[in-house]
Amino acid sequence: MTALRDELTLVDRRLGRIIAWCGILSTVAAWSRILPQMPEFAPWWTLLAAVPVLVIVILAVAGATLSATACRVLWATTILSVTAAQATVFLGYRGDDPDGLRPWIGVLGPIAVCLMPLLVRSAVAAVALAAVIPFAMALSGLVFLGAVPATALAMTPIHVGNIAVLAAVMGARARLLRLERAEESTRRLESRRDRAQERLRSQRAVARIVHDEVLSVLTAAMRLPGPALPEVRQAASAGLEALRTAMRMHPGTQIDVERELEAEDAGQALARVAHGIAADADLSIAMRAGTVPAAVLERSSLALGEALRNSVLHARNGGPAVSVDVGGDELTLVVSDRGPGFDPDDVAPERMGLRNSILERMRDLPGGTADVTSGAGGTRVELGWRRAAARVIDSGLSTRIARVAVATLWVTGIVQSLLIDLFPVPNPAVGIGCYLVALLGALMVTAQHPGRLRGAEAAAVIGCAVVVALCVLAYADIFDAPAGEVWLLTFASYLVALVAARGNPAAGCVGAVLLVGLVVAWGSATGQPAIGVVAMATPTVVSLLVGVTWFIGVSRISVREYGVRAAAVEAASATVFAAAERWSSRRELSGIRRTAQPLLTALASGADIDDALIGELAAAEGSIRDRIRAPGLHHPALVAAVDGARRRGVHVLLLGEETAMRHRLPGELATSIARLVAEEGAVAVTVREVHRDGGSVVTVVRERGDGSVQREEFSRAGA
Repeated sequence: MTALRDELTLVDRRLGRIIAWCGILSTVAAWSRILPQMPEFAPWWTLLAAVPVLVIVILAVAGATLSATACRVLWATTILSVTAAQATVFLGYRGDDPDGLRPWIGVLGPIAVCLMPLLVRSAVAAVALAAVIPFAMALSGLVFLGAVPATALAMTPIHVGNIAVLAAVMGARARLLRLERAEESTRRLESRRDRAQERLRSQRAVARIVHDEVLSVLTAAMRLPGPALPEVRQAASAGLEALRTAMRMHPGTQIDVERELEAEDAGQALARVAHGIAADADLSIAMRAGTVPAAVLERSSLALGEALRNSVLHARNGGPAVSVDVGGDELTLVVSDRGPGFDPDDVAPERMGLRNSILERMRDLPGGTADVTSGAGGTRVELGWRRAAARVIDSGLSTRIARVAVATLWVTGIVQSLLIDLFPVPNPAVGIGCYLVALLGALMVTAQHPGRLRGAEAAAVIGCAVVVALCVLAYADIFDAPAGEVWLLTFASYLVALVAARGNPAAGCVGAVLLVGLVVAWGSATGQPAIGVVAMATPTVVSLLVGVTWFIGVSRISVREYGVRAAAVEAASATVFAAAERWSSRRELSGIRRTAQPLLTALASGADIDDALIGELAAAEGSIRDRIRAPGLHHPALVAAVDGARRRGVHVLLLGEETAMRHRLPGELATSIARLVAEEGAVAVTVREVHRDGGSVVTVVRERGDGSVQREEFSRAGA
């Protein structure tokens, strides 16, 4: 908390830039008043009023790079110069109609008010200081003219309404500060998760290294009796090198998952993977603008490599075709061949190549997909990834404070009208109804549900704005009427802008077009001068731009907020899950290497694959799969029994679960299971460890030659 008070937060910097851009748009909207009023003021006052304009331009353009001290100085300069210009407005005025003067500096009053909480941390103090600014012009008239001019008096309630905008900004700032604290908390959670997941990453890395570089070679060799083919020899050499490399460095080395790679770099990396495994592959690459996270590229490269190994070792009917399409925040990889094919539905769940190294590897990625189709004409593996669309929520207008703020603006318009004259039309009910329609629009645009307005709600708000504009244009002479009527038309523009800020920019644009169209049609029908019509239409256009600017700025931060929350939940869940992993990947890899290295060496040297070698390959392949699939069942007594059964021709399958216990089986339990596995008469034995109600249960299913099935169940706590 102290850091947030002592240092300029990113929240304040970003919010200051958004406010500055809104100030620029507000100044542009007042151009029709600025130019005519300049000759009516003393040069010194014009220079004073130009100071905040220059400062907000600097803040908008360079606010992201300025030092904390510079930002605070410029914020304070804006507040003080706006207040000083308003407080001396009638001292610097040289015209002859102070009662009809609407000084253009008033448009910067909301900007000065909104910057206050960035300098003053106390909400009460910020509101108290900001409350002085709306009365500055009225006090200027009272001090330098002896009385408050009529227009200044009429505009004071509108300026007081700026405090409601201040409340909305303070609410947005509090929300963003919560986001900043959530980011810090998430970083701590992710650090804990990374440490806790190290064992889990190591385990999975071992499983994939072993499968991709060892098991696939052993399986292929068993299916290709005779002299070892060049492809098998090359794959065996690669497996030996992979095991040596994995032993030299800790498996599961973490990559920089936050790093983003340009699409061109990602495409070239994937091309190198394809050529390294299948030099004769028919490769086509399409690269478009965009980026790919390093973690996605790493997973995709490994899945692509396994798909190519399968094609090279099993298809044997010409080189595979590889298509790489990367860019636009998505990635598509296709590997196809003209081999004999297979039925993906017939692949046993325990087979790791298709399930673990290809399908799960990609499907575990957020936005990742994997699909395999195969038949007599060949096999096609399609891997994809698309960056998940960020969830955008509303810009804070669904809160209670936002509804109060907009309603307060409406109330200030009522007060202003009471000070001058409530809508002078033949039928006062029309004027009252017009204000009520405006209030209805204000309540609907702040509908109390998260997210953007529903289609019907947005259309209703736009309808209210159009009705208000029609009433004002049809029943009042704008150029001769009091300021309150023009304010009511401006409030209709506010409704359109708030629709855009709420998350419905298309509806806001439609509303702005309708309002501008009405003004133009009215001006043409009544013969108004073009400059007057443009001056009336400008607030609508600029209000829309302010609304869109606010929506873009705040919704981007909302996107980050959802991302931070999701990351925090993911990190916490991953920490709990990974903390349960207890087995040593390096020890497992060492044992696997002792089993596989002699066989891989023989294959790499071109040994003849005869029945004896096939038997050794089958025993080694089964033992290695057991280590990966069911490490909790890896007990010397059970391992010996399984190896003996397999050498007799019994099909033995060991299965485990990631959530099951990783401790070695108790000796008595392992002996009991081993006795069942070694017992004569079975043609197939399945041993499976499952997690139930916080404990681990081992089931043994024996299938006999006569079709009968024997099932036994053991608990780690006892048989």
